[in-house]
Amino acid sequence: MRVVKVRKAAAEGRTWKLKPEVSFNYLGQFDQDVETGLFAGSRYGAGSLVSPNGERTSTLSINGMVLGGQLQLTIDYNGKAYEADTIEELAAGYKRHLEAIIEHCADRRETEKTPSDLSFKQLTIQELEEFEEEMEWLTILDSERV
Repeated sequence: MRVVKVRKAAAEGRTWKLKPEVSFNYLGQFDQDVETGLFAGSRYGAGSLVSPNGERTSTLSINGMVLGGQLQLTIDYNGKAYEADTIEELAAGYKRHLEAIIEHCADRRETEKTPSDLSFKQLTIQELEEFEEEMEWLTILDSERV
């Protein structure tokens, strides 16, 4: 709901003054490009991605990339807003849910489309399923005519 309000406000030329509390940034997959070029990825951590003295744009930041065939996530957070135990629980829960999603997808026998696979990105999963049911019904009716 908040995203819709922000987009509407931006379209009307108004600014949204709220700062995001959480940011997520997927940097991409670096396996193919990095290892075959002039440079290679380091096995050592890069350390903090932002200065500890800099102003945070969010209280929690999750950055991810695929390197060496593995998804690597870095979680940076405001130590005044979150305790380390809370972030560790968040990371463990994130991993658990991500593994459940992977298991769910790996168990599928047939490919299932989601709205993000189509050019109708505003559709909800429920609307997509209803549309597919209507299309199946039309296919059945059409095959009965023949």
